[in-house]
Amino acid sequence: LGLFCGCGCSITGDERHALPTYTSDWDENPKTNHIITDLLPAADCGADIEYRQQYLDPLEPIYKKYKDMPGLEPIALAWFRALQSPYIITGRPPHVPEELNRMALQCQVDYLNVFLELWKKDQPRDKEYMKPLIRRRSVARNQLRHNDPGEGPLTKMLGHKMAEKILTAVMG
Repeated sequence: LGLFCGCGCSITGDERHALPTYTSDWDENPKTNHIITDLLPAADCGADIEYRQQYLDPLEPIYKKYKDMPGLEPIALAWFRALQSPYIITGRPPHVPEELNRMALQCQVDYLNVFLELWKKDQPRDKEYMKPLIRRRSVARNQLRHNDPGEGPLTKMLGHKMAEKILTAVMG
């Protein structure tokens, strides 16, 4: 019998604020961790440069601090990469030494602190500006809910009904 610990957090702005979605996932088993932490942009950052500069670029110094952590790896799924910021941290950092566990957890805390600072300063936006952002958030939630490979392990561990409840709560 294997042991598994999973913890996820997702914080999304309301329909008046352009905030990105803070997301973190920590899955741990006896062999390794799997982490994801990011601020998922609500805007197309290739087209909306000001959005990227305001909401995502504050992550750059933190990203540089953690990007070479042992065990990090790129996401293999193209649909998932398309939703992420340029500052996503993801991979499977090893448990040993314990310092790596603390570093992986601190990375998630540091990203959360950037999100909280953005939230404190954020102002409501014009309804017209928000329309495509609200749509992008909805599309992202639906893609994550229906394409996430985590649904399989959750269903195996908890059953279909409970897995669906958890994914609905986490991903909207």
